[in-house]
Amino acid sequence: GFRTLAVAYKTVQKSDELERKNMENGLNFLGFVSIMDPSRPGVKEAVEECRTGGVKVVMVTGDHPATAKTIASNMGIYREGDLVITGDNLKDLPLSEFNKVTVFARVEPTDKEIIVENYQKQGLICAMTGDGINDAPALKLANAGIAMGITGTDLAKETSDMIITDDNFSSIQQGVKTGRGIFSKIRTIIFFFICINIMESVLFFMFEILEPFIEFRLFASNWQHIYIFGIMHSLPSLALVVDTHPKDIMMEPPKNEEQLLNRNLWILLLIQAFLGGLGIYLALTFTLNGVIPVNFWNENLSYIPLEILELTQVEYEIALVHMKARTMFITTIYIFEAFFIWTFRRPNKSAYKSIKEEMSVTLLFVCLFALGIHILIVLFSFTVNSA
Repeated sequence: GFRTLAVAYKTVQKSDELERKNMENGLNFLGFVSIMDPSRPGVKEAVEECRTGGVKVVMVTGDHPATAKTIASNMGIYREGDLVITGDNLKDLPLSEFNKVTVFARVEPTDKEIIVENYQKQGLICAMTGDGINDAPALKLANAGIAMGITGTDLAKETSDMIITDDNFSSIQQGVKTGRGIFSKIRTIIFFFICINIMESVLFFMFEILEPFIEFRLFASNWQHIYIFGIMHSLPSLALVVDTHPKDIMMEPPKNEEQLLNRNLWILLLIQAFLGGLGIYLALTFTLNGVIPVNFWNENLSYIPLEILELTQVEYEIALVHMKARTMFITTIYIFEAFFIWTFRRPNKSAYKSIKEEMSVTLLFVCLFALGIHILIVLFSFTVNSA
């Protein structure tokens, strides 16, 4: 893994022509100098995590093949059975053999472009790192050109798509990890909103049709619409925004051409929307029909519209049951939304496993905070009147 330099000297006169062809003969050999270029701490672990996540890491260098192989082996890039080739053999290398190469040694600037093109021909997303002027064409050709911020030349930085400020490979691995986490979070939030909107749209539409037959209005005022869509939908989605990224995000394979919501997620979404809608409908129907008893113990704490007070006793009790049913409807919506949060945050795990393995205190706090606001509004009339 050492870079070996041969050192020699030659005595010349001032009148001698100092041209290369005249200087490279008649030398007096002094000895060898070995230079070690150790990898930075954490690079080997970053390479291994990239490999686990389906990201292939290869070394492209101008060093001697033996030196490059040893360094790559120490960093975990080269493994037994991989190939090491030089730039001279690159053009005639079959694609089947090319995919076995993890170390490209004695590489010229034009060879780097060939390497990038060979990966892109296979439909792969290729990221290229570089710091020199000769790296600029390959950085521009790659899907993601990454320049070194400390040692990189101005031309390399200008042609690249991003700059690593600390010149550390681990930063690239962290970037991949963060990008996957952001994609997962965006997908989860979209998944959540589509599910609850399908669930609620069907319920709202159904009760609008049934209203003349069951003599029950799902919403007594527009304020209830605002409360559901402005508060109850906002806080759960906020909880998903502040949630942590999955710990095993780098265990998943790349999703180069995967849709935001694939077939399996759509099936899960529709099942969850159906079960949630069924649960809300049953809670509302059971309350209207007396299966779930209406407690009058907090009647004096509840907000009673003035027009209800002018009704007869029977009409008053019916109106109060309707109020309780709406309360049950809204409360059940939030309960299912809170449950969906813990189910959707990790689509590949159950809610129980998600909580057990990756408990989020922030997520739990936001859910309980929203529930506390809802209970405060439901039980105490001063919150309704002040609103």
